[in-house]
Amino acid sequence: MVQNKDVLREVLKSEKDPEVKRKLSFLSLVGGGMKVEEAVAHFGVCVSTGYNWIHCWNSEGTEGLRPKKIPGRPPRLDEEGS
Repeated sequence: MVQNKDVLREVLKSEKDPEVKRKLSFLSLVGGGMKVEEAVAHFGVCVSTGYNWIHCWNSEGTEGLRPKKIPGRPPRLDEEGS
């Protein structure tokens, strides 16, 4: 189910972003044979999120696990609040 297990282990060792590292750790457990249902319970996420992480890793690699910039209208207020 989880592709590129050897690449996954190497990326996990060098990753600095804690959220991406969390997702990689989940994938490592699933790639090692743990059932998705058990792994999502361990990480406190829903099953659909776990399968989404697997899909993102298999299709885009590490970049698929990074947060995406959400497009939208820029805020009206500047950083000072005026």
